[in-house]
Amino acid sequence: MKKFAKNPYSLARKGISSLIASESMEATLAKKFQHTTFSKRFWMVNLSLMFLAFAVQMASLITAGFMLYHYFGNVPMLLRIPLLLVVILVIEVIKRIALDDVFKSAFQYREFEPFSFAVSMVFVGISIGISYGGASFVAALMVNQPQAIEPSLKSAAPIQTNYQAQIAAIVQERDTIRATRLYRGKLRSEDQRAINKHNETIKSLQTEQRQELQSLAQENDSLAVAAAAATAVLIAQATKECQALEQQLEYAVLIFELLLLLCLSFSWWYYDNCRKERLGMAENAAIETAEEEEGTPSSTPAVTTAVTPITPAATGGEAAPILSQKKIGFIDYEQTETAEENDSHTIAKELEYTRKCPVCETGFIHNSWNHTYCTEACKIKAWEKRTNRKYTGPTTKKA
Repeated sequence: MKKFAKNPYSLARKGISSLIASESMEATLAKKFQHTTFSKRFWMVNLSLMFLAFAVQMASLITAGFMLYHYFGNVPMLLRIPLLLVVILVIEVIKRIALDDVFKSAFQYREFEPFSFAVSMVFVGISIGISYGGASFVAALMVNQPQAIEPSLKSAAPIQTNYQAQIAAIVQERDTIRATRLYRGKLRSEDQRAINKHNETIKSLQTEQRQELQSLAQENDSLAVAAAAATAVLIAQATKECQALEQQLEYAVLIFELLLLLCLSFSWWYYDNCRKERLGMAENAAIETAEEEEGTPSSTPAVTTAVTPITPAATGGEAAPILSQKKIGFIDYEQTETAEENDSHTIAKELEYTRKCPVCETGFIHNSWNHTYCTEACKIKAWEKRTNRKYTGPTTKKA
């Protein structure tokens, strides 16, 4: 039986495909989970909340506009619209400026501004009160007002026409008998009885007509009462629905004002953190630049001057200092002999470090050629003293 070897080209293609898929996955993960700054991570949230705050203020303007429109009912229409627009805009602008001042003082200056807070609370209360009043008018417009139900009353004309026709026929028959049966101004007893019977029939028909008309009137009255009751039920339902909607709109007014405060507070918090981040990045860049500038001369040996008085006789009448050169941060063992005579404890302590911190003068063992300060706090103090600024950026472990 023959053994078939695997296709090397197929294996190569599979390997290349898996490599491309792996690199693509790594690139996707690196793109999705890359570290970005605070301002880039939350700018979309801040923008969305700013649009939400704008929508909330527009809703407040609409409800307040309905209230003022009905409040200025006696003002002509040409003056009513501009007047209510001016009043609403003044209230909303003052409220927004006062709230911005309050949040700016709280987030940027870390202070409480009582006057701005009082003004903002007053105008927020005015805005809520006007919006509360406009909620009832908005609810009335949103709920359909019921129309009065008209009862279908029955007409009395058919009854009257029917009975009038019957009565007219009997009257004509009675008059015919009287005209044809009259002899010398007198009627026979039979004819008189027939005429009397026709008169009684006429009276009974008239009585029946009145009774039917009365029953018809009562039926129409009951229909009118039923229609009025149905109309009252519809009005009560509409009123109840309007009151429920009005209450919901009042709750919505409060929720909108809270949303406006939350949106403004988040926006100021976002801008304050962005400002801190920008200042921190600038200070870090300044510290790195200062370290780079200070690193070059610190690597070269520095010259220190030790002044020892010399008698004028030894220098021809003039006192001249003697210069001794040594490396900064390294022990000068030529002078340790004198130090050992004075204090052996000081010599043992100096042998434990290789450099001294220029800020606190504490000895430490340096880790690199530009390791100048013993701790990060000393490095920050030196930078603050050199730049006359307060350092507020992040801290690192490297000194």
